[in-house]
Amino acid sequence: MAKSIAISAMLWLAGLAGAGMFGYSLTQQTAIQLQMNQTMKQINQSIATSKKLTQQTSVILQPLVGTTEALAGIEQLETQSLSDIESMNNHLRDIAKGEQGIITGLDHLNVVTDQARTGLIRLASLNGQLLDANQQTASMAAEEATRVSQLNSMTETTIAQMHQLNQKFAALKMVP
Repeated sequence: MAKSIAISAMLWLAGLAGAGMFGYSLTQQTAIQLQMNQTMKQINQSIATSKKLTQQTSVILQPLVGTTEALAGIEQLETQSLSDIESMNNHLRDIAKGEQGIITGLDHLNVVTDQARTGLIRLASLNGQLLDANQQTASMAAEEATRVSQLNSMTETTIAQMHQLNQKFAALKMVP
């Protein structure tokens, strides 16, 4: 009888310890998920800001066909990046649903955490690519502005020379 009580007490303590471990693991996973959600929110804000900047640049450079085509290509890259991030969000939602099965063991939790870390590394790489693309856009815009300024200067010179020629040929109208 005492042995049965001791075994029951040990089982009760083991159950209590298991419940404590389960609660601790859920707390840790919730903290990780909150951190991942905050990171995704910041990334989405950065992409939205980047997209607005690209759209404003496109409006300013509308008359320049080459620049517009280049900006359209960059916008497609950003749209693809946004699609990739949405796909990543869906993947993270799937991970969150999978976490409900945490009761099956801490091994499953480690696998899900590793998948989320890999996804964040991919997001860092995508952010680097977006930064590079935006820097290229700014550089191209500066080059195009310089070229337009040069073209304006050459046009003004041509107009002045044409005006001088018209004045010189105006006298020829008087010759029969």
